[in-house]
Amino acid sequence: MSPGQEVTVSALYVRDDCNDDGRGPEADPSQDVPVVFVQDGRTTALATADATGDSARVEVTVKIPADAVPGGATLRVGHGEPASVTVTSR
Repeated sequence: MSPGQEVTVSALYVRDDCNDDGRGPEADPSQDVPVVFVQDGRTTALATADATGDSARVEVTVKIPADAVPGGATLRVGHGEPASVTVTSR
């Protein structure tokens, strides 16, 4: 991906609380979930999104920051595991 490029980011099971043991009801889908880009120790907020549906899915289209430099970076939705991405030149 390159600086300024639009990409669609998605994540599943983005909920207000964790129910790993399977007891009790599932937590509600999260609202106002931050989507961030992280590179070289700098975090850039790209969007916020609401999780929806039974799978508490978040899907949002964001732009890679214009000042991103070639190399490794991550995209993260809420407190989920970050996704590694590679920024290329324009």
